[in-house]
Amino acid sequence: MSARKSPISSTNLRQQKVQAEARLEALRHDQVDAIEEGRDFQHNNEILVVNERLAALDKAIARAERREAAEEARLERAAQRDEVRRQQEALTTAELTYLDLLTETEKTASELVRLLQSVHAQSGELYRAGIGARDFLRRHDQASDEPNEMSGPNLDNRLSHYLSSTLCGLRPTSNDSDRLGQIVWQSVRPMSTSWVEAERRALSGNKNQKLRALDRVFAGLQESSDDTE
Repeated sequence: MSARKSPISSTNLRQQKVQAEARLEALRHDQVDAIEEGRDFQHNNEILVVNERLAALDKAIARAERREAAEEARLERAAQRDEVRRQQEALTTAELTYLDLLTETEKTASELVRLLQSVHAQSGELYRAGIGARDFLRRHDQASDEPNEMSGPNLDNRLSHYLSSTLCGLRPTSNDSDRLGQIVWQSVRPMSTSWVEAERRALSGNKNQKLRALDRVFAGLQESSDDTE
């Protein structure tokens, strides 16, 4: 059994109709000529055949158009189903990526808090070391400034500046580059150096003063030891 042929398109059928109409028009013209000339017209049957064919073509065209409209609607529904799946996948993927990033952000934020707590704890150790050096130097008649750089307000101000400088890079082109919802920070320019370098400069004056004074005390103690010998 031979395979069923695919239906002819409405476009092709309309082309056939145009050709049939042209043929019918030519036959009608020849028929009129024959009547005027008083001769027999030999193609009356063909006129009937062409008329029947035109009627059949009209029905075939209408059926083809319905079939093509149904197929177009089917393809459109299939395309819409594909689009639904793409939208579902895009939404699911975007949400998963967002939640993964949020999870990582939460971990990083918790780690930041832990590190800042450690920085504060170690700053207390550094402050106490500075106080110890100050007291030691004063007992040896050496001038020594208070380690004010490590006091609470001064340290907190510097740390808040460092954090603000970094956070301002969150949305640098926004008019609200100094806030995120209810969280507000200082509106400052990005730092041109690292936090460590900035902090090293902030501490260098007091530290260097104490180190030079301690060198003098050490030198004096060394001289006293030499004199005793």
